[in-house]
Amino acid sequence: RLSTTTNWAKISGTTLRTTPSYTDAPPATGQTYLYEIRAVDKAGHESTGSADVTATTVDRTGPAAPGGLTATDGKGGLSLAWQPVAGATTYTVFRQQQTAPGSPTAPVTQVATVTSASWTDTAAAERTGYTYYVSATDAAGNTSATRTSVSATRGDYAPAPATNVTAVYEPRNGIVVSWAPSTSDDVVRYHLYRDGHLYRDLVHTSTYTDMTVSPGSTYTYTVVAVDGAGNQSPVSGSASATTDGDLVAPAAVTGLKATARQDGVFLEWAPNTEPDLKRYEVFKAEKYDDGEGGFVWLAHRVEYLGEDATSFLHGSAADGETVMYAVIAVDDWGNQLRVEDESVNWVEVTELGTPAAS
Repeated sequence: RLSTTTNWAKISGTTLRTTPSYTDAPPATGQTYLYEIRAVDKAGHESTGSADVTATTVDRTGPAAPGGLTATDGKGGLSLAWQPVAGATTYTVFRQQQTAPGSPTAPVTQVATVTSASWTDTAAAERTGYTYYVSATDAAGNTSATRTSVSATRGDYAPAPATNVTAVYEPRNGIVVSWAPSTSDDVVRYHLYRDGHLYRDLVHTSTYTDMTVSPGSTYTYTVVAVDGAGNQSPVSGSASATTDGDLVAPAAVTGLKATARQDGVFLEWAPNTEPDLKRYEVFKAEKYDDGEGGFVWLAHRVEYLGEDATSFLHGSAADGETVMYAVIAVDDWGNQLRVEDESVNWVEVTELGTPAAS
């Protein structure tokens, strides 16, 4: 009898055995059996059973094949599910890519071994069909004689996002933005956003140098991957960088004096002591008829000077005209006052000589 039952079964048949041995061939299922011997005399009287002995068969019987196999396409991949099999400890999943009629058959490849009755193929390519097979294996290593199969096609989904976005400011160069590419194999371009607005459309690259930045400013960048079908990934994490400098113009130049000489007009001024001073620019303004009986002052730049300059001779004809001069400081970041700014100090001077006839 089986060790799990109490009912004895006679296995020697109706003919009494006269030899002291017997061979039983129970199913190779790994089950345990109890055996006993009973003697029978010529009158047919049967003795009580001998002491029980046990024997366990070697388990060579595989479990049943999984049933109810389904495949569901989703953004995360093709999700497989099946009914659990009694006695199974693991399930093996095989995949075969579908090919066009007339093309060579793709190989069947083992892709997963799991203990639960479900699995998601996250590596399945989009717009591609597959056939999946699932077999069951028990604790003794026996595998089901047949495999359940199901076919499914992966849809077209948004690509995975770019990751590890960084932004690094490099003086005299700009802000270098880099990112780890999307893991999706159908990405064809990246949209680079600056401060929440689409800034650049980039093809097959994972770095960009933003050279249109202003001094003393902070910029925040994000990246969106785009596939060939136009599907856009979720927005990446952001990265920010701050440029050196500021947006404040140097103070107005003070102490400006203009002296008319035969060789031109000599200018001198007090030095600007701001640490980011880069240069001075000298402007001259002249009178022009405004066409309505009056005049206007029109200014133009006449010279660039270094940061150490405190004087300048503007060589010009001694024609007796009255003109104005201004000196404007410029910092390392290109900030400077405009010529029309009220804080700019203009000085008026009359050049030597006789004014030209009008």
